[in-house]
Amino acid sequence: MKKESEHNERVRTVLLCEDDLRLEVCQISGALARTIVPWTAVGDELRRGQRYGMIRLGSRVDIRAPAELFTPIVESAESGNPKLPKGQFVQAGSSILFRRK
Repeated sequence: MKKESEHNERVRTVLLCEDDLRLEVCQISGALARTIVPWTAVGDELRRGQRYGMIRLGSRVDIRAPAELFTPIVESAESGNPKLPKGQFVQAGSSILFRRK
């Protein structure tokens, strides 16, 4: 059985930090709009909290970081972790998702 979300638009961004740490952000559009608008280009420098794109009627953003370097502050709702409750919302540009160990 195929997941319909496989057909949604995706934009993958790899962020290279000053200490050569790489973080990956994948924006996945919702079924209704299927439109992602990136505002930055390759080589642009971003500052903490800066917005770099938008998902119209968006549904999801996946962030990948090395697990051995970070402790999660926000976690998947399916994890069942009582310290990180289901239904917790993330605010763009202000929520802290993880901290360096």
